[in-house]
Amino acid sequence: MASLILLFLLTSSLSLLALADDSEMPISGITSLNDSDAIKAIYYAWNISDWKPYVENHLDPCIGNGTGNGTPWPYIECADCHVGARFNSCNVTALYLSGQNINAKIPPELFNLQLLTSLDLHNNSISDGIPPAIGNLGKIIYLDLSMNNFSGHIPEEIGILTGLIYLNLSKNLLSGSVPSKLGDLINLTSLDLSVNMLSGNVTSELGKLTNLQVFKFGTNNFNSPLPQDLGNLTSLKELYFDSSGASGWLYVLGPLTKLRILWAFDNDIRGNLTVFANFTELEELRIYGTLIEGPIPKFSQPSKIRTLQIGDLLPVSSSSPEMDSDFSFLKNMDNLTILSLRNCSLKSIKFPSIPVLTNLTYLDLSFNKLSGKVPTNFTQDKFPNLTQLFVGGNKFDGNLNDILPRNLLNGEIDVSFNPISGDLSLYPNLNINFLGSNINARTRYSNSRSSDLLNFIGNKSLWTNITKLPVPFAIKCGGDVHGIPHLLYYHNDTKHLGVADVNSDPQNQWVVSIVGPFLPNNNIIDFIVNTDHSISGTEAQALYQTARISASSLRYYIVGFPDGDGYKIEIDFAEIVIEEQSSWRGLGRRYFNIYIQGKLVEKDFNIVDAANGSYVVVNKTYENITVTNRTLDIHFQWAGRGTCCIPHEDTYGPLVSAIHVSTREPPPRPRKTAREKAGVAVGILSLGIASLLISLSIVYLWWQWIRLGKVMKA
Repeated sequence: MASLILLFLLTSSLSLLALADDSEMPISGITSLNDSDAIKAIYYAWNISDWKPYVENHLDPCIGNGTGNGTPWPYIECADCHVGARFNSCNVTALYLSGQNINAKIPPELFNLQLLTSLDLHNNSISDGIPPAIGNLGKIIYLDLSMNNFSGHIPEEIGILTGLIYLNLSKNLLSGSVPSKLGDLINLTSLDLSVNMLSGNVTSELGKLTNLQVFKFGTNNFNSPLPQDLGNLTSLKELYFDSSGASGWLYVLGPLTKLRILWAFDNDIRGNLTVFANFTELEELRIYGTLIEGPIPKFSQPSKIRTLQIGDLLPVSSSSPEMDSDFSFLKNMDNLTILSLRNCSLKSIKFPSIPVLTNLTYLDLSFNKLSGKVPTNFTQDKFPNLTQLFVGGNKFDGNLNDILPRNLLNGEIDVSFNPISGDLSLYPNLNINFLGSNINARTRYSNSRSSDLLNFIGNKSLWTNITKLPVPFAIKCGGDVHGIPHLLYYHNDTKHLGVADVNSDPQNQWVVSIVGPFLPNNNIIDFIVNTDHSISGTEAQALYQTARISASSLRYYIVGFPDGDGYKIEIDFAEIVIEEQSSWRGLGRRYFNIYIQGKLVEKDFNIVDAANGSYVVVNKTYENITVTNRTLDIHFQWAGRGTCCIPHEDTYGPLVSAIHVSTREPPPRPRKTAREKAGVAVGILSLGIASLLISLSIVYLWWQWIRLGKVMKA
């Protein structure tokens, strides 16, 4: 009997142990108990699904199957765990937990892994601040916390990790200033602080990082000049400070002659591009939306340059206005594949001086004032492999045949607003924006009225057969409004448009013109965006859940209004691409300019700022607009400001939901007060009585005159 009782107690104890929480069960093996416990705590805190069978079977993190010759758990690396290693002798040295859908805080036990050399947690949703305990990871070399929801300040304790070679804190919600302690990380070769909400100074302590080869700090809110100590980073090969808010003078970067890649968008930096003339390793230079002026220098090693994208240069203040007229800086750029000089104040061009660039596939010279007759077969001879060409907004003369190399017959070309002639019947597959040119497009359209409309817009010659438009008149940009009764007078704008394209509506009453992209890719389909997200501030959701966008220039022409003033233009917007700022995906900034009838009415317009949020309606109204030549021109243009790649590449430039045109209504007559109304009534009554008395007096006098006549006859 006693034996049965003992057996029952033993069985019960074993059952209770089996039912106990696995977190209380030890993991046996050769991994140190400290590291085993830390890994187990990380598993329970973050629910790493691929670790579940290992935890349930109490397997060692560093050898997996417990035999002494197994492999570590997934995403783990260990050291000193060879066959025959003694019990508890090895340690976890690396964790690679990127893309694990982690949406909780960092468990404190992670910082017990004090022999970690690599920690990669990028592309998760880890929240809260970066714990100061990060300073416990004294052996760390590689640290990637990017693309998470970390908020608050960068802890100074990161400065303790002097062995760091790679540090990436980008695409988070970090705020405040950059701690000067980061200057102690003298072994860093790569530092990425971009796409946060950091503010204050770009600390001069970072000038101590003389081994730094990659430095990214763009898309932040720094508000001070670039520290001159940045010039100490002479080992830099890549520098990105696009949309950082940095200001100052370009000469600060002059000593960085080893730079291979430099991005500098949307910053108030000043200076002259000649500072880059001695950059001997330069391969890629992208500068837009700054306060930099030309001329474009002759680079010391032009053959190494592959990408040269410069835009929005200020006119040269102290030299010939015909800057870069001979394009001599292109000499020996044999490896150049991308050349963009959009809006660079270029005023003339000497065609013979342009060298042959056989590797060039993308050329953008748009929005300059370049002129001259394009020589015969010029583009084919100079740029035989070109697939994208943008020269709109210049004064080039010549024939389309001379501008098209063979590769462009199925490519993208913008020749809008140039006096170029030609016939599109020869190029049935060409994606072309020819608005404002002398190109014959009748074969491109099913009826001649469409091509006549396009020619009318470009040439400004009055077309006598223009249909008079009704008012109000509206366009639903980038979509339709079927099923919304009170929006029936909107014209739908759903046509597929290419990178450089133009389209007239079926009724031949308006035209949409598009030019892009900024970067040489075609990721955007149809240049229309849409969302299922609800829109605040309206009951007409469909009006704002689609929009027309462009990476460079978006233009609407409405034709048929009587000439005169008094027109009112209302433009509707809602940001549906840049998300709300609950993550780094909401840190993008979209800026563009708005022109009406060629006049700038909004500079650096930002939908989110104007509406105080994404997915919120904002309306801009412009009154007393004058229509001339029966045409209304509404132009949205990217001017190099804002961010380029958040939440994805090509997130910048104009976005518009709808355009509404009406005429100015006459002012309502002021209502009269009760006293004024009583006065009017009394006046009317008095006037009536006076009129009656006058009438009676006339009748009486007439009667007396008749009576007097009768008396005299008698």
